[in-house]
Amino acid sequence: MLWTCLLLPQLALDAVLRRLPDPGVPLALVDGPAQLRTLHAVNPAAAAAGLRAGMRLTAAHALLPDVTMVDYDPQTEAHWQRFLAAWAYRHSSLVSAQWPGCLVLEVRASFGLLGPWPRIEARLREELAALGFTHRIAMAPTPRAARVLAGLRDGLAVDHPAAMQTLLDRVPVRRALLPGDAGERLQRMGIRDLRAVRALSADSVRRRFGLPLLEHLDRLYGDMDDPLVYYAPPDHFDTRIELECEVDRCAA
Repeated sequence: MLWTCLLLPQLALDAVLRRLPDPGVPLALVDGPAQLRTLHAVNPAAAAAGLRAGMRLTAAHALLPDVTMVDYDPQTEAHWQRFLAAWAYRHSSLVSAQWPGCLVLEVRASFGLLGPWPRIEARLREELAALGFTHRIAMAPTPRAARVLAGLRDGLAVDHPAAMQTLLDRVPVRRALLPGDAGERLQRMGIRDLRAVRALSADSVRRRFGLPLLEHLDRLYGDMDDPLVYYAPPDHFDTRIELECEVDRCAA
């Protein structure tokens, strides 16, 4: 199998920007309790004015009084991830949205229908851009490797397990999407990359970090199957449209 990861680094922000008549205006998503509102994400126009994620709302207004503010809604973000999973289903029969902020889909089975990987990648990018979603794409023999590589560099593609292992061995532990705070702890211990982690004894890693880290590494490198939760289209389609005027014929 070959897996591609469609990383969506600003999914919640893009879901708002795509509905605006002018997506270039300064905009920020706001989160947190009423007395401690902070910026969850900002678009490039707001970032150019000095706003950044994590900034207090009062400080943001002091820097840019006319910035547009929209409440961040995790449920809306999850809705758009499901929407994109349904869109991705047209490119692959195995699509998973189990990790937030990204999709992974198996693409080797699609080569015969959609063409080689460069053609599929170009098609994915073109359609995501038309839908208004910022993205990064990578391909690898395991879904977790594709996800890690997409976070490292946009466009990375490797189709052989040996080449994938060589790339993964050089991945810094802080960027390997290790479970919990394992990446930070390993960094403080002087262990910089995944090659050094794999050189440790399994018993030592299990005692210090627990079984999830070992399972993550095995699934990352393809030594263990990764039980993904796959998207399944609904059995029935049902939607509602509010018409703006009185209708006396419904055939059309």
